[in-house]
Parts: sequence; structure tokens; C-alpha cells
Amino acid sequence: MRIYYQGNRAVSGLKFHILREFLQLGYRFLLSDVDILYLQNPFDHLIRDSDIESMSDGHDNMTAYGYNHVFVEPAMGWARYAHTMRIWVYNSGFFYIRPTISSIELLDRVAIRLSKELDSWDQAVFNEELFQPSYPGYIGLYVARRTTYIYLFMNNKVLFKNVRNVVKLSKIKSVIIHVNYHPDKLPRMKAIVEYYVNGKKDALKPFPEGSEW
Repeated sequence: MRIYYQGNRAVSGLKFHILREFLQLGYRFLLSDVDILYLQNPFDHLIRDSDIESMSDGHDNMTAYGYNHVFVEPAMGWARYAHTMRIWVYNSGFFYIRPTISSIELLDRVAIRLSKELDSWDQAVFNEELFQPSYPGYIGLYVARRTTYIYLFMNNKVLFKNVRNVVKLSKIKSVIIHVNYHPDKLPRMKAIVEYYVNGKKDALKPFPEGSEW
């Protein structure tokens, strides 16, 4: 299979194509972005029972693991309430994947779409193919998924919004921290090292919960 990439999304598309080749050879692997701090060995904490095991962009149990969201449409009268299931997306910058038929097809589809949809974001396409069910005109994938524990495999929204403000949560020794929610990555990463590695408990205090823009 030969796929050509161009434009500013080229690297992301090529990434999934290369990863697919590793799966085809029978390798299982852990993909990691460069803005991730490792505090423990992740392989000691992965369950490895699914096609793909990924960290979430969610910031609490509901957003990470799914919840029942009620959509209200008053014009429908008695039938105004419609129940929906919501889950925040998997982060395409950190996941463990096994060499199964479903996972190979997943990366195939993502790579092909990114080679054609030049303005698409790789994480959006990754999640669409991962979660989209079958419907008329489309055959969905049968991918077994596992969401990692958000306080061990932590994004930095979880850290700056929740963990640093709750004593019980701050005592959990995280495995990784992905600094994906803030553009000031380097100073936050240095502060995280001071907090978790050097024990400086006020290292995170100077930073706002969100970004300044």
C-alpha cells in the first residue's frame, strides 16, 4: 500500500502509516508524544487486554469513562428528553496498541483519510474511526478499547484543574503526565518535575488553571 502525504498534516498522516507497518510485522508498541513526562514505567501499569489502550483527554471520571447526557428539545413536548452517551476523546499522542486485525485496519483507515483530507486533525480522525458505529453506507470497526486510569496516565488538565487542589489526589504517584492542554509546555514540565520528583509542593501554584490565550 503506497500513500502520499502533503501539506502541514503530513507528519501526522505518515506516523499512522509507519505504525501500521509495525503492527503488520506482529509488534505491539507504545506510542508517545514528546511532551510527556515519565514518572514510572508505564508497562507495569498497562492492562494489555484490548486492541488499543489509550489515555483520555477527559478531566474526571465522567468525561474520561463516559456518561449519560440528556438533550432537551422543548418543542417535542412529552418526548423532549433524549438520552445520549458522551465520552471525551482518546489522545492520539499516547496509546498502547496490539497487532490485531482490527487495530491494523484502524491505522489503515486513519492513514488513508489523512492522506486525502489534508485539513483534518489526526486526533479527530483517529477517534472517529475508533468509535463510529456501522450505519447505512459505512462499516464500523470492531476495536476493543480500554481507557487508562486518568490519575495514573494523566493529562495536565487533570493535574492543574483537579489534582493539585485535592490533597488525596495529590498523593497518587502518576505514571505519566501529558502536557497537552497548555502552550507553555516547558515551564509547566519543569514545574511538574519539581513537584513530583524533587518534592517542591508549591511548584505548581504559579500557573493558572487554563492558558492565557
